[in-house]
Amino acid sequence: MPSFICQNCKSTVRYRKYDEFCVCKKCSTRYEISHDDYRPPEKSDSYDINESLNSTFMPDEEGNVKKVSDDTSLDGTFIEQEKDVDNPQLSGTLEGTFISNEESDSTPDKTVHDIHLNTQEHVSGAGQDFEEFSSFEPFYRRTPQQDINQSLKNTFIEDEETAAIKKAAAKKAKLMKQTEAESEDDKYRYALRFMKAANTPSALEQAAELFHAIVPYKDAAALEQTCLQKAEDAKKDAIYYNALSRMGIENADIYALALEGFRMIPGWRDADELAQKCEEKIDTLRQEGEQRRLRKAKQRKKRKIIIAASILSVIIIAVGIFAMIKYFIPQSRYNSALKDMESGNVVTAYETFVALGAYKDSKDLADSLFESYKIEKLKVANVGDTVYLGKYDQNAEIAGTMDEIEWRVLDKKDGALLVISKNGLDCLTYNDKNAPTDWEHCALRKWLNKDFIETAFTPQESKRILTSTVSDDVNENYPIDIGNDTKDKVFCLSITEAEKYFADNRDRMCPITTHAYEKGAHVSEQKYASVGETCCWQLRTTGFDKNFAAFVFFDGEIRHYGNGVFATVVAVRPAMWIRTD
Repeated sequence: MPSFICQNCKSTVRYRKYDEFCVCKKCSTRYEISHDDYRPPEKSDSYDINESLNSTFMPDEEGNVKKVSDDTSLDGTFIEQEKDVDNPQLSGTLEGTFISNEESDSTPDKTVHDIHLNTQEHVSGAGQDFEEFSSFEPFYRRTPQQDINQSLKNTFIEDEETAAIKKAAAKKAKLMKQTEAESEDDKYRYALRFMKAANTPSALEQAAELFHAIVPYKDAAALEQTCLQKAEDAKKDAIYYNALSRMGIENADIYALALEGFRMIPGWRDADELAQKCEEKIDTLRQEGEQRRLRKAKQRKKRKIIIAASILSVIIIAVGIFAMIKYFIPQSRYNSALKDMESGNVVTAYETFVALGAYKDSKDLADSLFESYKIEKLKVANVGDTVYLGKYDQNAEIAGTMDEIEWRVLDKKDGALLVISKNGLDCLTYNDKNAPTDWEHCALRKWLNKDFIETAFTPQESKRILTSTVSDDVNENYPIDIGNDTKDKVFCLSITEAEKYFADNRDRMCPITTHAYEKGAHVSEQKYASVGETCCWQLRTTGFDKNFAAFVFFDGEIRHYGNGVFATVVAVRPAMWIRTD
């Protein structure tokens, strides 16, 4: 079907080729169709009027309108030729035209069959495409086609589509009028509800706007003014109560804000009286504030005097304490150490001189007592104390320089002390070859009981070292066959002894000497508090199997799995029993 764009709503309007008018289904705009000089290009002498008869209503014999359908055919209807037709084109148009019924020999397509109107002359303008016209003229012009339709006007009744469009347009217009009236009533009721619920200036102003939108309706104009007045009153009340709430705060600046608020609404409620009260209160508060300021100034001055006096007292006390610490106490302790030295109490005298440090000749006196102190300390040492016996190359800047070995007392019984070196003294492999072994046959045991003793101790000091029975301890995590007990003077602790004689992992942490580090012992990446860099140290207990030996890690944790017997990464921390007499 041909179509064009509606000039009102821009939607597509479709129509039949021979319609005289059409209506936009969306906005109900009516258009008249001009068919001037139009004729289908391929039908010069006849045209098919079935499209004009589609959905046609035909009157019956009594004059009643009846739709022509498949069920109701125009049986045997014959349209006779009329002699007195003014239009010459119709003279032969209807001649021989017959609308047959379903019983006819012809093959009907629908109830109403094709009717061909023959003409003698070609209509001018044939061959032009009807769909190319761009607008509709505002007046009605008759065409040959329309002349034919006019002559058949008693046959063509308005179709269902056109009737439905007209009915829908009328219904829509009526509904729009009704909706418009109902819409104003709804807006009025909504505005009333909004006005009753409004309790703030902004809400009342919105209610006024709602009434303003329907001012011609009922008393909307009066209600609009009422809302505006209430909004104005609400604004004044808000200022009033805000200022009133500030009057309870004893502060001149706050009262000044309250005064400013009351002055904004003169004559409203008792705002003028409250403004006067605010002025009086402001004067009173400012006078009281000035008095407080003067009192605080006096207090600050007095406080400064007291602070100065206190500082002076503290300085005097500090000077006294410093003098006591620097002179009186050291002098007293120095004198006490001299008396201990004269009376033969070497241990107390030595430790006092060491604690005094560089006071007078304390260091020299301590050095003079050291040899005697080493022997006497062994007699009175307790678990946890430090004793001295033997010398070994440790932290000296020059290799080969021997320093006193510090030993930590682990146990004390029957006039003997179990001691272990405080530092990792050296670094050796557990075995001299990469082969399974145990404590009885390992190379480290041989080195401790021969080379270490000969290097670290004098013959006189060696006599203090006791020969002990040393068992090859069982590793509870990896129990395997253990070796035989041995008789040793110097040995490494077992897993059981490392757990027994140390309180926790931190207590097992071991500092390292320069000598052991240079020999290959690994040190921790971090420095631990009160310990510094630490090292791993060897235990005598077999590890996972006889290719491994247990050891203590940097952080003091016992590693039961062990380290390879031929690995040079673990420091040696000798242990031994020594006589105290």
